[in-house]
Amino acid sequence: MPYHRPDDRFIPLRAVNLGAALAREAEVFGVSPDTLLGICAALEDVIDQELAAFEREVAEFYTAFSPDLDTQPLEDIAGARTPAGYRELSARLEYLLTKANFVRLTDAQIRLAVKTANSFGLRVRLRPERLAQLAVWVRGRSHTRRRIRTWRHPWRGQERKLPVYRRLAIVTQHQGEPYVHLKLFKEIPIMDVEALLPHADVEMTWFDRIKLVGSSASLVGSTGLKVAKLLGTIIYWSRLLWIVAFGAGLLVWRTFSGYRYACTLRDSIRTKHLYYQNLDNNAGVIHKLVSMIAQEEVKEAVLAYWFCHAGPEAPGSAEELRGRVEAYLAKRFEIQVNFDVEDAIRTLERLGLWADRERLRVVEPAEAHRRLREHWKEGRTIGYHGERVREKNGEA
Repeated sequence: MPYHRPDDRFIPLRAVNLGAALAREAEVFGVSPDTLLGICAALEDVIDQELAAFEREVAEFYTAFSPDLDTQPLEDIAGARTPAGYRELSARLEYLLTKANFVRLTDAQIRLAVKTANSFGLRVRLRPERLAQLAVWVRGRSHTRRRIRTWRHPWRGQERKLPVYRRLAIVTQHQGEPYVHLKLFKEIPIMDVEALLPHADVEMTWFDRIKLVGSSASLVGSTGLKVAKLLGTIIYWSRLLWIVAFGAGLLVWRTFSGYRYACTLRDSIRTKHLYYQNLDNNAGVIHKLVSMIAQEEVKEAVLAYWFCHAGPEAPGSAEELRGRVEAYLAKRFEIQVNFDVEDAIRTLERLGLWADRERLRVVEPAEAHRRLREHWKEGRTIGYHGERVREKNGEA
């Protein structure tokens, strides 16, 4: 059964590199490279200003729910840990992740990821009763190669091409705890998603059971030989009973310890692997998400502005704009994305760059540059993202 992958809106280019690439083709848009780069820089300044203010707001609100707080609060932060407070935090985190072009995995997709892990040798069981909330978000898709042990190649393994998520974020709250944990990872294969879930237990595989049965059988065999020698002499009945009891106890201990060792070994392997995949935790995740949003907003706005400035060749509808941007990225960079045209259009509208919103015509570059610099100096939309979250959350 194929793994359902979410639509990918992430453009895997740095904003500065995208601007440089567009500048090398500036004549297509009827401007000079310096003019094109000037608009890109002005867009970036305004977007950075908006998101810096939003980061301060979200980071301060998260303080009451952070497990890493190392300063003494001047207010009773426990008072913020109400059902309404958790809902408000979830709304802010959802907004951050969505704006950074992450897509949330459904419960069915998480179960399917666990099923995929099971098919690659691990046996995983989810224990949802351990968590009060869980959200898994992914962004970007790629592939990696890994050697997988199979029945035909039990020692050297067989190299396989595995799909990976370029970025994966997890939001969790354990039952009975007030804290909300945030974790961000990179390059996570789909078969390893289970390793990130705090409510997943590793169980023994058939190979583990065979090893345990084998070691236990050898123990029973050695005990049986001793029993056979003692059966011929009644004098040794007491010794026989002692050896049987000792062997049975040793068998139980070996089986239990073997199971514990198998689980510990697999957890150790997962922990060692994920140590190198972890990008950040808790408050640090908020900072990284804000940086990602800034990159995505700049890239989307730059592409939308310049493709709508292409004179008579400018697109006449949102779908046409989406198609042209996606075709350009595929041809120029061999990148397949689902361009977030609605978000790009809203950004240009917020920054006052439309000359004709219905026909998707933007103001000329000189005027756009003037408006953006004035917009930045006056901080006109400095509270934009916070207001959007409050609107979605139904706050006054």
